Amino acid sequence: MQTRYLSFGMGLLAISIVSRWALGNAIFTAPSSFIPYGIVGPISFSIAVVLAFTLLVPIILIVRENHFNHSFNYILELKLSTSARRLFNIVLFVGTLASLVILSYSAAIVLYVFNIPFPIGCGFFLLAGFSSHFLIRLGYTEKIDTIKVGLLFLTIIMLLVNGYFIKGTESVYQGVRLYHPYIIYMGKSMLPTLIVSFMLAILGHLLSDRKTWDILLFSDKKKLKIGLFTSGIILSTIPLSFTMITLSAIQNRKFDTTITMFTGIFTNYDNEVIRIMLTLIFLFLFLLSLSSQVTTLFKIASDLQAKATYIKEAIAILVIIGVPFTLHLTQITLLELFFVFGTFFAAVAPVILLVFLSKIKIGVPPFIIAGCMAVFGWILMGLGHAPLHILVCFVGTVIVVGGWYLVGWRKRGCLKS
Repeated sequence: MQTRYLSFGMGLLAISIVSRWALGNAIFTAPSSFIPYGIVGPISFSIAVVLAFTLLVPIILIVRENHFNHSFNYILELKLSTSARRLFNIVLFVGTLASLVILSYSAAIVLYVFNIPFPIGCGFFLLAGFSSHFLIRLGYTEKIDTIKVGLLFLTIIMLLVNGYFIKGTESVYQGVRLYHPYIIYMGKSMLPTLIVSFMLAILGHLLSDRKTWDILLFSDKKKLKIGLFTSGIILSTIPLSFTMITLSAIQNRKFDTTITMFTGIFTNYDNEVIRIMLTLIFLFLFLLSLSSQVTTLFKIASDLQAKATYIKEAIAILVIIGVPFTLHLTQITLLELFFVFGTFFAAVAPVILLVFLSKIKIGVPPFIIAGCMAVFGWILMGLGHAPLHILVCFVGTVIVVGGWYLVGWRKRGCLKS
């Protein structure tokens, strides 16, 4: 039996979770929902974050009850066949890759302030991130997480003070009234759909993240409830804060693309020194998070191909070249990127829950079903049914996998492959 124990109390749990998830989606993806859904988009995202972390509480408590002090790998050995475990590692790989891609997209937006073309900025950031992993090898420490969270909220406060106390609220009022009055009224009818879709995508991503599982499996069980709920509340304030920051730069600006929307935050400062300092702070935060994601990515890749040589170097080259090229070729927005990955996470979430909550050994079929549902969801998204397609993927996987489970249970032993 593989067991270990780490002391994650409520404070360290909250800091570790917030540090893991605060950057990327919470900063730029949620406010980018302004463009299609108005103010309802960021509000829905914030509510969805709280609900996702609230739902995570009973899930992790049941897992901890059934697998006291068991390591993540040991649980997978118990619950998955050899082939299924390889597929599960692919799910974890995609979960980490999604965070990495969103971080690189966000960093490219920040670099665009200095007129650096988007694909070049994205590639340069990824090169710096992978190079820092190979050369510096930053390990996990509580100090790094504390620095990331502290710097992030200090920067948020600085941006809010400049936007509302120094510049004044009149520019925000005039900007909304004269340039973008529609953001107040549009999207109201979609509020329930947005909340549920965002929540399922976020919950699926949480369940697909290897480091999050490591943190939750070895945190103080008595502090899990309050720690996760506190993390959800803290994380939900970030999208709302950046939405307010975005509104402070709304006057005389177009909100037609994600890039033009966020560059206004930095160009809102007249002082070039402050603008450069803010940019460097964001890039530093993104780089710290990227280093953590790269470490997790390589760890999962080693589990997939333990005997392969130069696997890390191959992944680094493919990501550094492939991600900027794909983002530039598709011209995808941050919100669309969230929906693409969210479709996958919503489809695999029921399978992950089955793996950790059931008392049987799972084979390949549920993962194949989830993959088919993800493809179906992407087709629906392409046909213009976002974000409802995320809910369809989740429900479809639940129904089909649930039927497979019941049939296999009745036949006794057919659940293994």
